Amino acid sequence: MTGKIIKGVAGDYTVISETGVKYICRAKGIFRKNGITPLIGDNVEIEILSPEEGNILKILERKNSLIRPACANIDQVLVVFAAASPEPNLNLLDRFLIMMEKQSVKAVLCFNKTDIAKDERLKLLAENYAASGMRVLFASVLKGEGIEEIREVLRGKTTILAGPSGVGKSSLMNRLFPEGRFEVGALSERIGRGKQTTRHTELVETEKDTYLCDSPGFSSI
Repeated sequence: MTGKIIKGVAGDYTVISETGVKYICRAKGIFRKNGITPLIGDNVEIEILSPEEGNILKILERKNSLIRPACANIDQVLVVFAAASPEPNLNLLDRFLIMMEKQSVKAVLCFNKTDIAKDERLKLLAENYAASGMRVLFASVLKGEGIEEIREVLRGKTTILAGPSGVGKSSLMNRLFPEGRFEVGALSERIGRGKQTTRHTELVETEKDTYLCDSPGFSSI
């Protein structure tokens, strides 16, 4: 039977089968021997051991794959940065966008927290990044502004949600997928950066044929 890996925690992989049934699977030892790690988004062949458990036998050919966030077979990356609080690290953002371009993965850029950012900052970000040819979105997840435009960008695609901690990724996930109840953290007052709340990468179906993957934040590439 074939399926897709939608979650991985400590060597246990949740696979949704072609029939829509979810199984907790372990990867066969041959993967570890060959230095192959299953990724979220991998299409796999599995054997069923019980109504809830199985083994991953084979990883089917990947359309693409990323190291950070670790995932495969994605259509695009939604890169989320805060326009303020924390101040956006544009050097990190630029390097991440270059990495996506190198791997031929479409990137859509979203600046959150427009409700607390100065107009001059928003104008500068819009001018600089729109000139690159990518789509640039602005949102206030707190106030629910810009959410429908984000939904339109995600619809019918498999998207990785990526960006540093503290920029509002988990809050955005809760807006798009309320039943998920993703944990939301706060900024560290001492260092002015976000506290990590996402502990693992997971693919969720926010609406029909639309998958969104939250992933642990990153601070370096």
